[in-house]
Amino acid sequence: MSYAESQYVIDELTTKINSTGWRLQPPTNVTVTNFDEAVKITWTDPEDVTVSGAIAAVWKGTVVVRKVGSAPTSQTDGEVVYNSTTRNAHQTIPYVDSGLTNGTTYYYGIFPYTDLMQYNTTYVTSFTPTAIQVIAPVITNVKAEDQSVTITFTSETPDSLLKIVYKQGSAPTSETDGTIITDISESPVLITPLTNDQTYYFVAYAYTNKRVSPPSEVVSAMPRAYIAYAMHINGRESNPDNMITYPSGYDNSNFTNPASVNLSTGVFNWGDWENAFFIPRSCMLNYDGTVAYYLNENDETKKEDGTASDVTNMSFAGNAMMEWGQNGYILYWKIVPDADGMGETFIIATAQLDDDMKPWNHINCKGQVADHFYTPKYFGSSDGTRMRSMSGGANYVNNTAQSELNLAKANNQTADELWNTEVYADWQLISHLLMMMSKSTNTQAKYGYGRCSSSNSSAIGQGTMNKKGMFWGSSDQTSGVKVFGMENWWGNLWRRIAGYINANGTIKVKMAYGRQDGSTTDKYNMDGTGYVSMGAVAGSSGGYISAMTYNQLGAVPKTISGSDSTYFTDGCYFNNSQNNYAFVGGGWGDGLLVGAFYSFLNAAASSASSNRGAALSCKPLK
Repeated sequence: MSYAESQYVIDELTTKINSTGWRLQPPTNVTVTNFDEAVKITWTDPEDVTVSGAIAAVWKGTVVVRKVGSAPTSQTDGEVVYNSTTRNAHQTIPYVDSGLTNGTTYYYGIFPYTDLMQYNTTYVTSFTPTAIQVIAPVITNVKAEDQSVTITFTSETPDSLLKIVYKQGSAPTSETDGTIITDISESPVLITPLTNDQTYYFVAYAYTNKRVSPPSEVVSAMPRAYIAYAMHINGRESNPDNMITYPSGYDNSNFTNPASVNLSTGVFNWGDWENAFFIPRSCMLNYDGTVAYYLNENDETKKEDGTASDVTNMSFAGNAMMEWGQNGYILYWKIVPDADGMGETFIIATAQLDDDMKPWNHINCKGQVADHFYTPKYFGSSDGTRMRSMSGGANYVNNTAQSELNLAKANNQTADELWNTEVYADWQLISHLLMMMSKSTNTQAKYGYGRCSSSNSSAIGQGTMNKKGMFWGSSDQTSGVKVFGMENWWGNLWRRIAGYINANGTIKVKMAYGRQDGSTTDKYNMDGTGYVSMGAVAGSSGGYISAMTYNQLGAVPKTISGSDSTYFTDGCYFNNSQNNYAFVGGGWGDGLLVGAFYSFLNAAASSASSNRGAALSCKPLK
C-alpha cells in the first residue's frame, strides 16, 4: 500500500470515528448466579477495535443496567447499578447487585462503551434470586511454605462465596476476629505475606448477601523457609493402622488423607502427599552419574517428550534409575527414639534443622553431599560386564555378595565408587517414607502384596510395570508391586543390601561410605567389622516383627513374635550363630511375610540361590 493509499485509509477511519464511532463487541464469558436477595455477575470486557492497524474504538467502561418486567434496550432504559472503568475487574471476582427481592425476575444489560460514549447494547440476560441456606465449608488441606500458607477447601453451598479469617497465636472466634479475606470463589487460596516461624490459625465461612455459615473447623500452619514432615511410631500399639500419628508443628500435621493403592484396580491415591518434596523422578542415568534424560512416569518406555526411551536398550551407557532430591532439595532426616525405646519420631526436611538431621542418602564416596542420589527402577541384571537396572534384562541371581558387589561396581568409570548395590541408608529412608505416607506399618495392605504367593514357582522379570505409574499394586500376590517408580521393591526376589549385617546375633549397620555415622571403617564390607551396633534380634525366626530397635541410624528388627496383621506385619529370619549379610523385601513364595521391613538375617555373604540377588544404587560426585 502506497503512502497516499495509507493516508486515505487513515483519513476515512478518522472521519468515521469522529462522526458515528465504532462500537465494541459485547462482553463474553458472562455468568449470573444466585446470591440470596442479590446476584453475582462476572464477565470479560471486550478488546479495543482495531481496523487496518489503527485503533478505531477504545474501551472506556462497562455499565450494568437492571430492569424489572422486560430487558433494557439501552443504557438509559432501566437503572444503571454499576459502572466499571477497570477492564476485566470482574472476570473472576463477581460484581454483587444486592437489595433485590427473592422470587422476582430481574433483567440485566451488560453494555460496554467507548471513549466516545458509543454503547454496545446487545447483551441482556435475566435472573431470579432465591433464598440460600449456607453450610460451613470444609478446609481439606493447609500447606505452609516460605512466608505463605495455601488453603484448599470444598464449598458445601453452591453459589456462595467464601471468606477466610486468620490470626496469630489463637483461633479466630468470629468472622471478624482477625485478618479477613473475602470474595473467594476458587480453591486453593494463597495467603501471603506471612511471618515465618509463627503459628497462624485459619477458619473459613461461606456467605451470601444475607447469610453467613457456621465456621469451618479451625486449622493451623506455620510458614517457614523450609518444609518438614514428621511421624511418630508407637510400638506399644499393635494395630498397624493406629501405630502412626503426625506430630503437631510440621507441614503434614493436618494431613487427613493417607496415600494408598486400590488393590482391586491398581489405581494409586496420593491423598495429601502428591506434592511432597521428596517424591523422586524416573531417569536414564549415565555411568558418570549425570542424567541423560527423564522418563515419562506413566510409561517408562517413553521419554518425557513422548519419544522412545532406552529402558530396554542394554547398549545404553547407563541405567534406568529413580532420582531423589528434586527442586534443589537435599533430604535431611533423623530418627528420635522414644525414651523407653518403644517407638520413634521420624523427621524429614529440606533443611538441616539441627545437628542430628543428616543428608545420609546424599553422601557420596568422597564425603560430599551430592545434589541427588539414585535408586534402581529394576532388579539387577547383567550385560556380561556389569550389573544393570534395565527393563527386559534377565534377573541376576544365584551369586555371592562379593560377585554382586563386583558387578555393581563395574559401572564405575574411575576409581571413585559412585555405583554400588543397594545400601542400608536408602532402604531405611524409603521404608519410613512409605509408612509415613500411608500412615500405617502394613505396607503390603497399603501399596500391594507383591509377588509372594506360595503357589509361585519363579520370579517375574523387569519391566512388567513400565506403564503402571509411580505406584501400583494388587492383592493377587502374583503381579508384583511398584513403589516410588521401583518395581518389586518387596516380593519376587530377595534384595541383598550393603551396610546391614547380623553378626552372630548383633545387628550392625553402616549409613554411608565414609565414617560420618560413627563407624570406624570406610566402604562396606562382608562381616560388619567397624560398623555401628544396633542391638540383638530374638524371637521365632521366620515369624513376624513385633518390636524394633530404634536408633538414630534406623529401625531394625528386635523381637520376632508378631503376626501378619499386627505391629509391622513383615517377616524376619535370623541365624545368630553365624555372620549374615542381609537380604530385604522377601521373595516370590514368602506370602505375607514380605514387605518394606522384611529382613532375612539368616544367610552368609557367600550364600547364593535362585531366589535372591541384588540391585544398583548410585551416589554421584558433586
